[in-house]
Amino acid sequence: GDADVAARWRPAMAQRVKDLPSFRASGEKPRRRVAFLRLEEGGLPSPASDTTHSANPADAADARGPRLAWFSGTIFDRVGDKDQLAAAVERHPELESLLPASCLLPWDADTEQGVRFPTQQNGAHEDCNAAARFVLKPPLGCQGNGIEFVTTADKPRILDIITRDAAAARAERNFLQHLETEKGRIPSWVIQTYIPSMLIRNGRKFHVRAYVLARESPPKPAEFFVFDQFECRIACNAYQTNNYGDRGAHITNGAGGSDTDRRMLHEVPELDGQVVRNFVAALLGGTFGAELATVPEVDQRQAAQATRLFSLCALDIMIDRSGRPWLLECNAKCPACPPKGLGSPAFQAHLVRFMQSLIRFALLDIPGPFSPLAQTF
Repeated sequence: GDADVAARWRPAMAQRVKDLPSFRASGEKPRRRVAFLRLEEGGLPSPASDTTHSANPADAADARGPRLAWFSGTIFDRVGDKDQLAAAVERHPELESLLPASCLLPWDADTEQGVRFPTQQNGAHEDCNAAARFVLKPPLGCQGNGIEFVTTADKPRILDIITRDAAAARAERNFLQHLETEKGRIPSWVIQTYIPSMLIRNGRKFHVRAYVLARESPPKPAEFFVFDQFECRIACNAYQTNNYGDRGAHITNGAGGSDTDRRMLHEVPELDGQVVRNFVAALLGGTFGAELATVPEVDQRQAAQATRLFSLCALDIMIDRSGRPWLLECNAKCPACPPKGLGSPAFQAHLVRFMQSLIRFALLDIPGPFSPLAQTF
């Protein structure tokens, strides 16, 4: 809607995108993963200014338009891995009522004594206690691949899964060294209490995705904003308790393929968006949010050179059969958009609006549909 801004920005933006290594590596074909924008000091170029003949080459570069960079804040990276999020409960007791009970299993466990199960159910639905079922999650991001549903009787199977994975990690040249360099550790497996989902649309499991944006302005704490619409991702098969091997019935994050039903929360009459908003506010309003809002040193260096710096995450939230929300994951590296045509028309329109709103916030500092969260720290 900002025609003047678009007219001034479009040529410079197109050229900068073509200059990105990822664009060249793709054979100059469009990619679904979006390069976000960061304005350097100086903001938008003025049409009236002409420094292209300046003796300083940097002045000429700035005059051609704002530089492009990845949406590069790292605030949420500290809880982006499953084991990092599970470990945060020890530092922040308020999370015990917001996350399923979990415990960490060493990546290289080699005896059944190394396989433990959560002892607290955190007030989860009573069906969970009766079934004594748990979810085994692999150390690294997997879009549902590698997730197993287990019971306390499955220790031998769990140990076999872990040892085979560890052997593969050791066999891959420099893989473990790379993890140590990039993450400062080798991530652990997570075993988590199984939360029986509320069932919708003819008995199907689902989870809700909420997007949270952090605006970083060190030395002040980061400010959190939540997008005003929530996605709903629905299993492609009806839920069944006697077949946990049916991934299309039990995995709701797209691992069921394109059959996973992607809709907006407001399209599902059984769901209440205010419940999700209140949950996100409770999650980020206490000591956990205060820890995340502390801007990492690497971001402080970036922010010293940037007009605006943001971090983005996608919270995956399960609603249990009593209507209570639980945080399943914090996706610090938000996934790419699904292929064109996937999801309901409202879902597709939401993706476009979401991207437009992100760019508008980054360029013009206009939050629009991103609502600020109350922060007491």
